[in-house]
Amino acid sequence: MARVEPATTTLGLRRFSGSGCWIRTKGGIMNTDFRMEGLTLTVSDVKRSIDYYCALGLKLEWDAAPHFAMLRVGDSNGGTLGLLSFADAQAEGVTEIGPLQARGLHVELSTDDLDALYSEFVAKNIVIDVPPHEEKWERAMTAFDPDGYSVEFSEGRRGKQQASLGRTAQPESFDVSTS
Repeated sequence: MARVEPATTTLGLRRFSGSGCWIRTKGGIMNTDFRMEGLTLTVSDVKRSIDYYCALGLKLEWDAAPHFAMLRVGDSNGGTLGLLSFADAQAEGVTEIGPLQARGLHVELSTDDLDALYSEFVAKNIVIDVPPHEEKWERAMTAFDPDGYSVEFSEGRRGKQQASLGRTAQPESFDVSTS
């Protein structure tokens, strides 16, 4: 596997609609055809996090609490959210979990009807810290899980045209360059 050295290579990421992304390097453009299947969060209490995410509507697929759990987002085509206990994460080299870690990451979920989902959560007494509002690229609302991770719900699908809003939910490209 070739290693890209940030100090010697200008790396720009360009993302297009679809399952792949493009990476621009000094040597040209390379298509990396992969997709994200899931994300694992390091949490202080796996059982408490299971209860929280199940209340949001995720489905528990594997319960190995107090060590680990895996939840499914949506149907069988949806991705997964893993919940790894801090004690088990330490065995993998994690040294701390705290507000700075939680602020640097957030879970992004989408729905076709944000207002209906908001009403459902309010009826279930699920706290939504930032109610539905307009962003330049989407309508969204945000909650914080028991460990302080931001959980954002947006309306529509990123990269797909939202006729009702007259815009795409995601910019056509995302470009980051370092020198």
